[in-house]
Amino acid sequence: KGRKEILKYLITKENFELPIKILEIGPGVGVNIEILQDFGEVDILEVDGYFIELINNNKKIKVKEIYKNFEEINKKYDLIVFLDVLEHIEDPYVFINKINNVLKENGVGILSVPAYQCLFSDHDVNLQHFRRYNWQTLKNELDKNFKIRKRLGYNFLLLPIRFIQIKVIKSVVSDTTVNSFINKVLTMIVKFEVILLKMNVNLKIGLSLFAVFRKKDV
Repeated sequence: KGRKEILKYLITKENFELPIKILEIGPGVGVNIEILQDFGEVDILEVDGYFIELINNNKKIKVKEIYKNFEEINKKYDLIVFLDVLEHIEDPYVFINKINNVLKENGVGILSVPAYQCLFSDHDVNLQHFRRYNWQTLKNELDKNFKIRKRLGYNFLLLPIRFIQIKVIKSVVSDTTVNSFINKVLTMIVKFEVILLKMNVNLKIGLSLFAVFRKKDV
């Protein structure tokens, strides 16, 4: 819920002339598409057949084109979104260069990545992550083609708890299933962070980092 609210907030702040052409890379089950389709026509790039089937069967969302690799794409986009994708890419520089090829000259990219290599754990291994990020390492990977225009930290209230869990208790849990009470508490924390964001309180730290970027020559 929090990620969807942040995504909506970041897109709205760009003041696009709607409707726009949007590409989401790695949409998973398609939860972000519910937000993206309010801003324009949505295409996706997804390699997992199971996720593609779920998206095709979801009556709440509408996707125009489904690509399985960049070579199938023959158009350019106003907005490219890839949330929690970059850490799964073995060679991020090749990936970023392909983003550059399909983003319009005045287009916008929005990404999120898990934060801080010191928090890398079996949880990341289970999720097939190659790395975690800080602002400098993210800048290094984008720097050839793009400039980060906006930085945002997400889940900063839970950052110290996660640090203690991994570094002190040394207990790593990848199961996201929680009871209803804990879920309500986490939902309240997320809503509070979104409220702070809309009040322009942005610490730029957290368990995840969000970045809005554009081409360097724009």
